[in-house]
Amino acid sequence: MAASLVKAAVEGDTIDGGRRCVAVENEPLTTAAVRLGSVSPTELVLIGGIVFLAALVQVVAGFGFALMAVPLMTLVIDTKTAVVVSTLTGVFSTTWQAIALRRHAERALVMRLTVGAYCGMPLGLAVFILVDENALRFALGVAVLVAVVAL
Repeated sequence: MAASLVKAAVEGDTIDGGRRCVAVENEPLTTAAVRLGSVSPTELVLIGGIVFLAALVQVVAGFGFALMAVPLMTLVIDTKTAVVVSTLTGVFSTTWQAIALRRHAERALVMRLTVGAYCGMPLGLAVFILVDENALRFALGVAVLVAVVAL
């Protein structure tokens, strides 16, 4: 991977779905010195619209931010970036909702869900890091289909 990044930066080619690879000035061409070009304005607008739609679903239904955001974002950006963007933006949406509605929450249920979420985070992180992007995309598709059938 590092060799392809350096080669792309040297030759001015594109990698990772057409994104430009650029070298950082005054640094040797190593993996640390090469980074992907910026996201286009069109991609930013699309991602913003997807985040808005997913947040709207979250506020109305009480769940579903990631279920809505990640599959739609994978149409615009790569799967792993979509997961990170969804997680970071979902934290803000969920935190706002938790603060606004904390008086109505069943504390025992919230504690069980919180413990389950914290126990599942290391497993999710391991899958995120170790699994190939194509396998992750396939698993995401299967999970969305199962969720749609379950609802």
